[in-house]
Amino acid sequence: MISQQPLGKTIPEGRTSFLPFYRPWIDEREISEVVDTLRSGWLTMGPKTIQFEEKFGAYVGAKHALAVNSCTAGLHLALDVAGIQPGDEVITSPYTFAATANVVLHLKARPVLADVVPDTMLLDPADVARKITPRTRAVIPVHIAGAPCDMDPLLELAARHKLVVIEDAAHALPTRYKGRMVGSIGDLSVFSFYAGKNLTTGEGGMVTTESDEYAERLRTRRLHGISRDAWKRYTAEGSWYYEIGAGAAAAPEAADVPRRAQLLRQPLPARSLRPARGEPAHRGVVDPACLAPLRHAAQPGVPHHRP
Repeated sequence: MISQQPLGKTIPEGRTSFLPFYRPWIDEREISEVVDTLRSGWLTMGPKTIQFEEKFGAYVGAKHALAVNSCTAGLHLALDVAGIQPGDEVITSPYTFAATANVVLHLKARPVLADVVPDTMLLDPADVARKITPRTRAVIPVHIAGAPCDMDPLLELAARHKLVVIEDAAHALPTRYKGRMVGSIGDLSVFSFYAGKNLTTGEGGMVTTESDEYAERLRTRRLHGISRDAWKRYTAEGSWYYEIGAGAAAAPEAADVPRRAQLLRQPLPARSLRPARGEPAHRGVVDPACLAPLRHAAQPGVPHHRP
C-alpha cells in the first residue's frame, strides 16, 4: 500500500527504516582482516595484494592480473598501455557508466558510441562494424548484469581491422562466454570491486591480460612509472633503490623526451584498505577459495612508511 504525501512524494505504509538498494555481505571475517591490516603496519601493496592477483588470475583463466584502485583507473591504464593516442577513436556502448567513455576523453581520444541490441542491451557487433573508421584503434564491449557481449563477431572485427579489445567487465564476475570466463577473452579485461559488485573490496579494480608486454607496462604505469613497488623496496630481500620512468606514459607534447624521463598522467595503485578482504557479496556465487582475500598479514621487521 502506498500513501500520497505532499509535493508528490510517496512512501510505503508501515516502513520506518531506510531500504538500501544493495547491501554487501560483511561479517566478522572481513572485519578481523581489516583490523589485522591496520595492526600490521603494511597498508599499501604487499604480499596479500600479490596473492589476490595470482588467485584472481587463476580463477578467470588469465595469465596476468594486476590490482588497481578502481575499474575506472584500470580502463584508463588499459587504453594507455594499448597505445591510444589523441585523435584516435574508441568504439563502446552508450549503455554503461560514464567512466567507460570518460577514460577515452582523458587520453584526448574520441569515444564513438555504437548501438546496443534491444533485447539484451549489449553492444551490437553489426553497428560496431558500421562505426569503424581509419581512426578506430580499440573497442570496449560492456558486459551488463552478468550477461556477456557477443564476443566472437567483435573479436573477428578486431582481428580484421587490427583493433585492441578491452572488455569493461565491471558487471562480469563470474561470467562465462561459450565456456570461457570473462577476463581471458579480450586483449585486456577490467573488473570492478565497488560496493555493489558480487566481489567487493569497498573500492578497487583488476586488469587481466594474456600479454606479457601489456602486463609489464601496467605494473609500472600504475605506480607513476616506479620500477619497484613498495613490497620489492621494503622487504628484507628487497632494495630501496628504484627508478621512475621505465615504461611510463608520456604526454603527447613530450614525445621527443627520452623514455626513462617520461612521467605518468595519474597515480593508479591499489590500496589494501578497500577493504582488506575481497569476499563475494552473494555467497555461493563465487568460490571464496578461488577469489583470495585482499588483505595484508603482519610482516615482522617491516617499517611503517608512506610510498
